[in-house]
Amino acid sequence: MGAIGLEGRKIGILGIGREGQSVRKYLRAMYPGIELHLISESSPDRSFSQALHDQEQLLIGPLSGMGLDQYDLLIRSPGISPYRKSIQQAKSAGVEITSPSNLWFASHPDAKTICVTGTKGNSTTSALIAHALASCGYRVRLAGNIGLPLLACEDRNVDWWVIELSSYQLVDLVAAPTASVILNLSADHLDWHGGEQAYRRDKLRLATLAAGSILVANAADVVLKIALSDFPDVTWFNTPSGIHTEGSGILDGASALPVVLPEGLPGRHSLANTAAALTVFRAIGADIDTA
Repeated sequence: MGAIGLEGRKIGILGIGREGQSVRKYLRAMYPGIELHLISESSPDRSFSQALHDQEQLLIGPLSGMGLDQYDLLIRSPGISPYRKSIQQAKSAGVEITSPSNLWFASHPDAKTICVTGTKGNSTTSALIAHALASCGYRVRLAGNIGLPLLACEDRNVDWWVIELSSYQLVDLVAAPTASVILNLSADHLDWHGGEQAYRRDKLRLATLAAGSILVANAADVVLKIALSDFPDVTWFNTPSGIHTEGSGILDGASALPVVLPEGLPGRHSLANTAAALTVFRAIGADIDTA
């Protein structure tokens, strides 16, 4: 959903960290008179409480005691799991649950986006892609789970958005990325997701969202290779015919690429992340030689 038709609705923002605060600022700019309930399980800094707008109410305490089922719309920060009982009960009661990422994608339907996820290497690969795009003359924003929250970014004069997405952001994401990248898949954040099966499903949601667009994935990750076996038109890196790592270098098929990694990116995993970034470049039609 976008920031439309919000007047007269009872709206709660779950969490007042950097994502929650970006939602607050975004909605306040869109609707100066809108009433917002800011819901936090821990007390914020005193300066935050003192800066509240007249139309804002700060509620502190366990989510289970907040009467979440009385709201029309709840915007959850990524750190708050939608699998929690209080949120599931609110959803069953008809409350609309969304996220800061959903607000951004709904209000930027024409943005050219490269979304990156995986259990490891997300930040490095996102930064590599953004740096290479900028070096090729594109105007780039690097955001999401790295850098600024999406809603806090200046959104004018941008050619490409490079967005790192965690499983916390993917779990209920509604988006249509221009290109999507999945680096690897192993067990992580199991308590938040409620188990390994749910974690994998939520991580692989990016592949589902990529239907009809570019999906780049790591053929060297056996778990990922199996998980995506039924997905058509996957562009694989780390295949002998594609861009892949070999020894201490990167090859494009049988041809070595003149890639020299900086000292701050040691190890084979950095080579794999670079192979992923270059594969994305080729898939979107950017100049791979310059990259």
